Amino acid sequence: MQNKSKRNGICALVEGIDEEYQSVGELLVHNDVRLEDADPVWTGSRFLRNQTKLFSTTKIESIIVRRHILRMLNNNGVQEDDTVLDLGSADGRIVRFLLDAGFKSIIANDLDHSGMAAMLSNLDECEKRSVLGIVGDVTRIRLQTASVKCIIAWGIFSLTPDYLSALRHTLKWLRNDGCLIIAEPLLEQALQYCLVRKDIEEYARTLQTQTRYKSWDNRDDRYPVRPYGYYEKLFAGLDLCLMETGGISSLPSLFFGGLCQDTEFSDETMNLMRNLMIEQVELFEQHRDWRQAFWLFRKAN
Repeated sequence: MQNKSKRNGICALVEGIDEEYQSVGELLVHNDVRLEDADPVWTGSRFLRNQTKLFSTTKIESIIVRRHILRMLNNNGVQEDDTVLDLGSADGRIVRFLLDAGFKSIIANDLDHSGMAAMLSNLDECEKRSVLGIVGDVTRIRLQTASVKCIIAWGIFSLTPDYLSALRHTLKWLRNDGCLIIAEPLLEQALQYCLVRKDIEEYARTLQTQTRYKSWDNRDDRYPVRPYGYYEKLFAGLDLCLMETGGISSLPSLFFGGLCQDTEFSDETMNLMRNLMIEQVELFEQHRDWRQAFWLFRKAN
C-alpha cells in the first residue's frame, strides 16, 4: 500500500503530502476531492476493457498512440529511470504503455477516483511500486519544481476552466531538459462523426456549443472540442519550443465507432480495415484528418 507519509522514491516529489492528502486504498487523494463524484465512463474500467477488443476504435487508437508516445520519449532522451507524469490518466492506458516500456518512476493523476482505482487494480505488485496514483484536480496538486522529465497531458487541459493557467501551473514541474506532450480532441472530427451517424441535430449542437458527448447514449454529459486553429493561436504565445505536431487519424473512429454501428461488415472486411489503419497509419495522418492532435514541446532555455 502506498502510504502518504512515505518520503522516499516517487512520493518525495509530492509537496504537502501529509497535510493535503489522505490515503484511500493505494491512492493518494487530495483533500478537495469528493469520492462520491465518480465518472460513470470509467466505472468498471470499461475503457480499458475496450482495448482488448480486436475491432474497436479504442484498440486501434491505443496501438497508434503508444507508438507516438514511446517514439517521442525515446527521441527526446527520456530514460526508464526518469520521472514521467501522466495527467488525466483515467484507467491507465498511457501508464500501461510506460510500464510495458520499462519506465520505473511514473506519477499518474486524474480527478476521478474510480478510474484511478481501476488503473491500479490492473497492475501487479511489482508494477505498483513504479506508479504513484494521485487523485486530484491538476491545478490543486503540487510537485517539486523541475522534478519531472516528461509531462504527458493527453486530452486533459481542455477540461480545465482556464487552459493556459493549468498548463503554466504544471510547467513548473518540468525539468529544463524535459519535454511536454499535449493532445486534444478536435472539433473537425466530432462534426464528421455526427454526419457518419446521420445525426444532424447532434451536428448542429456540436458546432454551436463546440462540445462533444462522452457517450452516444448520454449526450448531455459533454466535453469541449476546439478547431485545430484554436490551439495554434493558443500555443503561439507560450514560452516553449514546438518540436513536433501530429495527430491520430479519424478513420478508426469513423469506421468502427460510426459506420459499424449501423452497418454489418464481414470479418474479412473488418480485418482489412483494421490492418490498413495500423499499417498505413502514416499515410492517413499526413492528411491531417485527425480525431486528436498532439504537440511536443521543450522548454525555451
